[in-house]
Amino acid sequence: RAAQMVPVKTPIIDIVEKFVDTQQKVMGLKMFHNAQVEWAWYVTMLELINGLFFGLSVCFPLDFAVLIFATGNVLLARYSIVSIMFAGGCVLGTSWMVLGGERGVTETLAGVMVLGFSVDYIIHIGHMYETAAHEGIETRDERLAYALRTMGGTVIGGAITTGGAGFFMFFCQLTFF
Repeated sequence: RAAQMVPVKTPIIDIVEKFVDTQQKVMGLKMFHNAQVEWAWYVTMLELINGLFFGLSVCFPLDFAVLIFATGNVLLARYSIVSIMFAGGCVLGTSWMVLGGERGVTETLAGVMVLGFSVDYIIHIGHMYETAAHEGIETRDERLAYALRTMGGTVIGGAITTGGAGFFMFFCQLTFF
């Protein structure tokens, strides 16, 4: 497999880099090695993984602020963010366990997609839940029913569309799909 997991590559690349540096100093020559494409890909993978975690550290506080601003309800914003964290954690945690702790391009892309869908679906339902209060609906059960009635079809339709498109991904060679 061309793109092995980062934890396996890091010590090997460090050893080779130290060897090449030592040999360059001893011989006074500039050495090139055949693994330069792999080195560049390795750096790309590291930056994608770092970008995912940086994005997570930015997206949750930003989503929380937007939810508070949009709904005016701190409790709803808090529950929404926790739901998004759990949804992402379940999918990415399961992926992590199944793939043996592997982190790479596929897992990074999957992380972005899963969290994007989670935010989209949860925010739509949460927004309608809060809108129900402005429509004069007071009990939690009635507000949930209103949210599901007004936005549930859209969210379910999005989930079906995503699942339908994802069905064809099962035939891909990428492990996550």
